[in-house]
Amino acid sequence: MTRLVRALLVGTLCLLSVHPLAAQSVTPPQRPLRQQTAPAQRAQLDRQLSRRIGAVVRNRLKLTDSTYRRLVATNQKYESQRQQLVQQERATRLGLRAEIMAGDQADQQHLATLLTRLMALEQQRLDLTTREQQDLSEFLTPLQRAQYLGIEEQVRRRVQQLRRKRQRTGGRGAGGAQGPGRDR
Repeated sequence: MTRLVRALLVGTLCLLSVHPLAAQSVTPPQRPLRQQTAPAQRAQLDRQLSRRIGAVVRNRLKLTDSTYRRLVATNQKYESQRQQLVQQERATRLGLRAEIMAGDQADQQHLATLLTRLMALEQQRLDLTTREQQDLSEFLTPLQRAQYLGIEEQVRRRVQQLRRKRQRTGGRGAGGAQGPGRDR
């Protein structure tokens, strides 16, 4: 169950990154213990969230154990590709942002390259989703696939809300100050 949700959230959790400028202005935590426990706490929260979302997926889609296992396997099949696309898209968007912030000093050729790359990445994401949907159609009904897409979209929106909230609070989440390694 954890793997399905991790795969489901892999792209969306990457969106929780602290804004690069805010990350530069944050000083590392003063207590080494916080640095040591942060990854463990994050892993525990990831597992709890995974279980919760996995239960929602199972219940809303009314999946049998066998069908759920197939969903997990299919999701895992595309996880690394999805994660790679998210990372590439994020880097491209950050490059675009930097060029835009340069205003009249922006490198027009670099901007054109970044825009072309962004469009190619979006096409790759669409192709990946299409292949995944074809695989899911082997064992999920069209209704279940539509519901699954809806759940993914709800998770994505919630992650975006959390990201905006973190940006407004200067990179601090519900748990307090953010340090290096906690900027997913």
